[in-house]
Amino acid sequence: MLVRILIVAAVVLSDQAAIRADGRSASPPDAIAEQYQTLIDEYEEDGEAREYAGRFISFARQHPKESVAVDALVWVVANVRRGRDLQEALTLLAQKYQHSERLAPVCRKLAFRPSPAAEKLLRVLRRKTPHINVRALATFYLAVYLQRQLSLAEALNREQDQNRFVQFYGREFTVQLARLDAQVSLREVELIYDEVRKSFSSIEIDDSTMGAAATRELFAIRHLSRGRKAPEITGQDIDGKTFRLSDYRGKVVMLDFWGHW
Repeated sequence: MLVRILIVAAVVLSDQAAIRADGRSASPPDAIAEQYQTLIDEYEEDGEAREYAGRFISFARQHPKESVAVDALVWVVANVRRGRDLQEALTLLAQKYQHSERLAPVCRKLAFRPSPAAEKLLRVLRRKTPHINVRALATFYLAVYLQRQLSLAEALNREQDQNRFVQFYGREFTVQLARLDAQVSLREVELIYDEVRKSFSSIEIDDSTMGAAATRELFAIRHLSRGRKAPEITGQDIDGKTFRLSDYRGKVVMLDFWGHW
């Protein structure tokens, strides 16, 4: 065990000494890529992401000018759901790697990593990335993120013990949820989905396109949300008489949809 510790310490020291003045590692790129793969292999053997997150971040800091630095930080975002390591990885990506095309896969993950750092990275990528695919994904998933944030804010308002939110999401994000203006946020969601339909409509996402997905979300927001006007429904009753939902405005209406094949 002592021998193994000494070997690891020697590797760390040699890595730190092998960084040139320009920030790029003096080690050959192939050797750095091999180190990264070794780290991946060790994680897959042990299988505990939270214990390895700090090592991936250290690796990225040791080789800041190498492309695998982005991969290491993206690994943290993909495998760690919350905590300081995740926040550090998100902050580094926003500060140093906002122009990398390697951030495309991380945009979807950010929608499900509720925190100020995740929102900031999505907004930074939406504004500053030179890659159209990354900008499209950042724009679309920013809307998804904001929708989830609205749901969390509603849940927080119903929660009697807000300390549970603090323990799970952190104090900063919980305070942000408590101060959220739902109407302003929902309006921003609508504007973002409108932008998606205008600028990224044909880009494929899941089994659909961004344009189709944004259209569905906008319909739900504008017609199926609480307080919004219900869409018109036209049909025939059991006597064959045509009726419209608007004919019953101001009345309590129960709709029973059924069919047989």
